[in-house]
Amino acid sequence: MSHLFDHFPREVDMRLRKVVKSMEELQSYVSSMNGKDNLTTTVYGFKELKPNRTRCEYSTAIVPHFVIDLDKGRAKEMMDIDDHEAGERCTIDTHNLVKHLNDNDLRHATWFSGGGYHVWVMLDTIHDVSAMELNDLLFSGRAMLNKWIKDMDLITVDPVVSFRPDRHIRIPNTFNFK
Repeated sequence: MSHLFDHFPREVDMRLRKVVKSMEELQSYVSSMNGKDNLTTTVYGFKELKPNRTRCEYSTAIVPHFVIDLDKGRAKEMMDIDDHEAGERCTIDTHNLVKHLNDNDLRHATWFSGGGYHVWVMLDTIHDVSAMELNDLLFSGRAMLNKWIKDMDLITVDPVVSFRPDRHIRIPNTFNFK
């Protein structure tokens, strides 16, 4: 898991948005809080903090990967189906996405999130770019994901997490209170 979190600083705990500045601080957070709370972190690390030093400067994100959040709750909302059917649809969407990634030799990792799946897609290049280039990269990534959603009918993809530097995601292999 450590290769997913090579870049610091980053934020943990989506309510408090505490800044951690190293892998040691991240591991300490996980060790002290796992099983006591839902553990989250920003998808990306950053080059800079905001002037008050309590939040990351989101326009300085370092992008080595992106995360796709698939959630059975989206299927329940959009298709008016029960929890079991929604879970099955989420699993089918995840399978179709992973098959596409495999077929195109895109390196990725998938974790069960409790209410769905998180698929981390590694990029060939670590993008440590200017704020303008970052905006272009994130916009292009979002357009690509929108095409995948349409082409594969991935109704369970939560559009909020992918390509948003301010968003948090559950830390893989940590306890989910849901």
